[in-house]
Amino acid sequence: MQYRFFDAAAPIDDVRFDAFYALLDASLPRNEHRSYSAQKALLHEHAYGIFTAEDEGALRAIMAVWHFRDFRYIEHFAVNPALRGQGIGAAMLARYIAMDVRRVVLEVEPPEQEMAVRRIGFYERCGLSLSHFAYAQPPLNPGDGMLPLMLMSSGGVLTDTESAEVRDTLYRAVYHVGD
Repeated sequence: MQYRFFDAAAPIDDVRFDAFYALLDASLPRNEHRSYSAQKALLHEHAYGIFTAEDEGALRAIMAVWHFRDFRYIEHFAVNPALRGQGIGAAMLARYIAMDVRRVVLEVEPPEQEMAVRRIGFYERCGLSLSHFAYAQPPLNPGDGMLPLMLMSSGGVLTDTESAEVRDTLYRAVYHVGD
């Protein structure tokens, strides 16, 4: 498996971006990701990057990530559906966490449905901890509402103060709430 990191300084090419977006779009509901053009516009954001796992030139898994002073945020994480359950996601997440000493944070759905419980279990097996801080993702697309989610992090459970700081950073830098 070959891992690659793309950002404004080392841009992703159009072919890879199209494959990245196709996997993103196939893996996540519409209200959990941006339109193609809005996602592509992020490539110019200094804090934004795309991390990929590739094998024989094909994307196996993707992450859309943001790097901030105090933490890194995984906005999107998807493994090719035909390859799930083979350890690709766990290996990629471990590789990403090990890239930097900063804490890694991501959002998950509350454990109210079987898939959400399984997803949280996967992240816990990978060493992340669930915070019970009240959190909601602002809309990514016009007409969408706030999406109730929860935060998970490497390096232990976020305190309420840390959770609020993460929320404030994400709201400002990722979701442009309060601009």
